[in-house]
Amino acid sequence: MCLKFCKRFAIQARNGKKIIIRRPEAGDAKKLLEYFNPVIEEDAPVEVTRKHTLKEERAWLKDKLDKIRKNKSHHLVAIYSGRIIGSVELRKGSDRHAHTAEYGITVSKDYRNLGIGMKMSQIILNIAKKDREIKIVYLRVFKTNNKAIRLYRKLGFRKIAVHPKWIKYKGKYIDEIVMDYPLR
Repeated sequence: MCLKFCKRFAIQARNGKKIIIRRPEAGDAKKLLEYFNPVIEEDAPVEVTRKHTLKEERAWLKDKLDKIRKNKSHHLVAIYSGRIIGSVELRKGSDRHAHTAEYGITVSKDYRNLGIGMKMSQIILNIAKKDREIKIVYLRVFKTNNKAIRLYRKLGFRKIAVHPKWIKYKGKYIDEIVMDYPLR
């Protein structure tokens, strides 16, 4: 499905820059590494806590592209001036969770607050609506990530649960909020 629905899109950021949104490609491992390792270095509120090597990123990308081919994932990256600056994904569930997809998004620090995350999210949620297997999109977010929570609410996500002290972040245990976006 991602091969069918995850096409190439052009958007304009609030600063006027033209951003390309497309599926990741086999040759993107180095660009993905250059994009994601700085997110780890800034200690952004994401689950991954260690930088990857190029070898690990190539293996991750190979697995990701295989999941896209097998209709287990929808994934888009944002490109500006040849660099990856954002990533949004729906990881489809399996077995009794086959009707669900977990949403995840990150945007490079220098490109936040420009509407890129909102536009990428709108595109991936429209793709989810076209994928008849997905009935519910859900996400997990650090309770302290107020900007992300505001974005998710604007998109139509609703809070459905809280996991108390679920995440250890910056030496403290904080709550994780679970939100969903019912499609059907």
